[in-house]
Amino acid sequence: MSQKTSNIPVILIHRGKHDYVQTCINQAKFYNKKVIVISDSEYENCDNVDILGYTTHADEFRKYYTPLSTLGDYELFCFLRWFILYEYMTKENIDDVFYIDSDVLLYHNISDDKDFFKNYIFTLILRSVGCTSYFTTSGLKMFCKFLFEIYQKKDSYEFAKIASHYKVRQEFNLPGGVCDMTLFEYFARYKCSVGVGELSNIHNDTTYDHNINDSDNMYEFDGIKKIEFIDNKPHCYSPVLDKKIQFKSIHFQGGSKHLMDQYKTYE
Repeated sequence: MSQKTSNIPVILIHRGKHDYVQTCINQAKFYNKKVIVISDSEYENCDNVDILGYTTHADEFRKYYTPLSTLGDYELFCFLRWFILYEYMTKENIDDVFYIDSDVLLYHNISDDKDFFKNYIFTLILRSVGCTSYFTTSGLKMFCKFLFEIYQKKDSYEFAKIASHYKVRQEFNLPGGVCDMTLFEYFARYKCSVGVGELSNIHNDTTYDHNINDSDNMYEFDGIKKIEFIDNKPHCYSPVLDKKIQFKSIHFQGGSKHLMDQYKTYE
């Protein structure tokens, strides 16, 4: 029988060995009891899990996957990670986890939010981004099943819809295309709108960050969000709300990864 733990584990899935990943791990561990890294490399200060032990579902999905993006293998792995995570959770009888991308810094004990999480099968940021998200096994099972159905049934309306999204981007010479965010948004909007929570909303003057490179039309911004630390916690002023909002996480997406060492708070 799977179990919801009083201390929700934080999980990363990452390929390769990179210094910023260790920074991510150390910061998460500073606030959280258990940090798990599913990878083909080993890191310190965490529970290391060999990614090769949890690829059965991912390998099956790979058979049906059709690339609809200019980003190639990177985009494929963005899909595969959710099958890897689901397989790990089911094999290890873990019912809920908090997943973070390896370029996210956490400044919060995730288990303190379990009363909020219990209302949802999983959470996203901006209804599409899984970079900092709570997942239940049941929610991830539903999403993975949805992905299988989309890519197995290439004569379906759903597949035609996402394929047209990619076609339009090609016509206008735009990079990218269909990614896991595309399907998260579709799933949250049309398949399970009530059960998917939103982490970028502000609760008690706190939130989870979408991307430090984006103002989200909400926060003070100068190339990146203008973060200041108060009592060792990151805050950003919101001109819209005319107050400072505490961030429970910061996502150093893309070229901002080099900033992670400057924003860590662990000793």
